Parts: sequence; C-alpha cells; structure tokens
Amino acid sequence: MIHLMSFAKGYKKRMSQELFKIYSDELYLQQNLSSLTESRILNTELKSINEQ
Repeated sequence: MIHLMSFAKGYKKRMSQELFKIYSDELYLQQNLSSLTESRILNTELKSINEQ
C-alpha cells in the first residue's frame, strides 16, 4: 500500500510537470504568433506608406 502511494505521488508530480511544460510551450507559441501578427500589420502599413 505504501508503495502504491509513493508511485501515485511520483506519477502526479510527473503529470503536473508535463502539463506545465505543455502550458509553457503553448504560452511561447502564443507570444510568437502575436509578434508575428504585429510585424505583419507593421509590414502592411509600411507598404501602404511606400505606395502613396
């Protein structure tokens, strides 16, 4: 029974580490996406200024 409890604790810790990793990867991707979008908008604005 004690062995099962320690296994469960270890498993829970591993799972929360995995979840945290997924969450931080997701955050990183969202930040990259928003900066990409910003640079696209900036690019479009610069093009329209150049075309005037």
